Amino acid sequence: MVRRLVGYDGFESKLALEAPDYLYQLVRLHVNFFQPTSKLIASQRQGAKVRRQYDCPRHPAVDS
Repeated sequence: MVRRLVGYDGFESKLALEAPDYLYQLVRLHVNFFQPTSKLIASQRQGAKVRRQYDCPRHPAVDS
């Protein structure tokens, strides 16, 4: 999730490496506790296609 925010380039200094680490700490809490997630219920293969069925999105903090 952090790579989507900051990109996939390499880091040239220790300070450049510490910035995404700090960002990860902040974003992790938001994603893990407030972003709704859908769980995979079933998947069926139809030839080359795979048809997937997902449960309704639910908030992780509310369900636990």
